[in-house]
Amino acid sequence: MDKGKILLMIGSPRKDRSTSYSIGKYLLDNLMKCDYTNKTVYVYDCINNEKNSEEMSELFNDSDLIIFSYPLYVDSIPAPCIKVLEYITEKRQGMKCQAKNAFLAIGNCGFYEKEQIQNSLNVCKFFAEENSLNWYGGISIGGGPQINGKNLKKLGGMTKKLREGLDIVVDSIDYKRPIPMEEVNKLTSPPEGKNIYSLMANLGFKLQAKRNGLLKNINDTPYKE
Repeated sequence: MDKGKILLMIGSPRKDRSTSYSIGKYLLDNLMKCDYTNKTVYVYDCINNEKNSEEMSELFNDSDLIIFSYPLYVDSIPAPCIKVLEYITEKRQGMKCQAKNAFLAIGNCGFYEKEQIQNSLNVCKFFAEENSLNWYGGISIGGGPQINGKNLKKLGGMTKKLREGLDIVVDSIDYKRPIPMEEVNKLTSPPEGKNIYSLMANLGFKLQAKRNGLLKNINDTPYKE
């Protein structure tokens, strides 16, 4: 007998090739071992598609736990994700409060300073409160490009601490305990120091610019007065 229904909402346009998916899939795979059933929806499939939006809304309301995994865009949730959250809120207006619904948000970013995700997590918490959801908390994950949509286990030591943090989340959900977010978020920073991460990130930008024939323009400041 299953212990409950989980819905994973992926808020990245890269869908199952995204870091958001890699993180969410790791959680789902481990929760399935604990006899939970699950569904995955891609938020970008619901934009301007009433049928997909309606199906997603029904799955949302029928799930015991919703996990929303998304990338940080500048300092917020991607605009299409905000649109979908607004759609869900509108659909839930007038519904009888469903106390069983719980909501967990996971934001990832390319910054080393994952604190920049906090503003978007505050938005997620507000959404949960507006929809009478049980707010399970928010997880901030820095250095997302290092994952780049790859399987967390196959990345080995690079994601060891991150996986330890996510395992704590799985155990907390399975045993119906509050998630110790402070402990979890201590394990979700990039494995190397800030200087090394910045060095590797800058190298990545330069390699990408070279591939696109723009290396000579990398220091251009066209909007600077």
